[in-house]
Amino acid sequence: MGGRNQHHSESPEAYFAHTPGLRVLCPSGPHDAYDLLGRSHGRPRRARHR
Repeated sequence: MGGRNQHHSESPEAYFAHTPGLRVLCPSGPHDAYDLLGRSHGRPRRARHR
């Protein structure tokens, strides 16, 4: 079964989830995205919006 490899490098979620001090936001809908985006701007920590 040669030629088959896993494509973990195409999914950067693990990198962002394990970066110290970085908060990952994954809203389930537009209303949640709006709320999370508004809350994240008042925080001193960095945030990654996806």
